[in-house]
Amino acid sequence: MKVTFLQSGGFAGATRGCAVDSALLDPEAAREVEGLVQASRLTASGTSLSPAARDLKQYEIAVERRGPGDRGAVRVVFDDSTVPPAARALLAYLKQRARPTRPA
Repeated sequence: MKVTFLQSGGFAGATRGCAVDSALLDPEAAREVEGLVQASRLTASGTSLSPAARDLKQYEIAVERRGPGDRGAVRVVFDDSTVPPAARALLAYLKQRARPTRPA
């Protein structure tokens, strides 16, 4: 499973991101990532942004599952006010690993 994360926006407009590939992690770390993804319940692609809020951070998470019976990739986009409660632990994990990136 590969998880790609991009954080943008906010007052400074800084862009941060990371990619986590469970195939490259030790077994315990791989189980942690896979558990966080499963607990996040991010099973369908979609965008949920608050139309009334400005200067919020925006998050994009893409999950590629690679295995028999996997449903392929899921890409979700949300902001600080629309983060699904079940995805908060995954988001915190990814934010800890994110590093500055160049805007696309």
